[in-house]
Amino acid sequence: MSLKKLSAKSLICFEHTGNYGLKLCYIFSKKKIDYSVVKVLEIKRSKGLVRGKSDKADSKDITNYAFTHKYKVKLQILSDEQLLKIKL
Repeated sequence: MSLKKLSAKSLICFEHTGNYGLKLCYIFSKKKIDYSVVKVLEIKRSKGLVRGKSDKADSKDITNYAFTHKYKVKLQILSDEQLLKIKL
């Protein structure tokens, strides 16, 4: 799905990857798209014991987590650009 197709009702949810996800956060903030960054361990604990791992399976797990836990998914707000420069 492209960013152009996202509506105001869309919610993007992805795993916390440290500095790697900052670029995504920056883009979503500039385009005023709601997003949430969730700790990997939180997603892992929500799905229980699972065998095998792939990107496709991970994306389904994140989608299921966001949908079933939408009441506790917190929207993120990107820090001020000056603060981000200091962090990096």
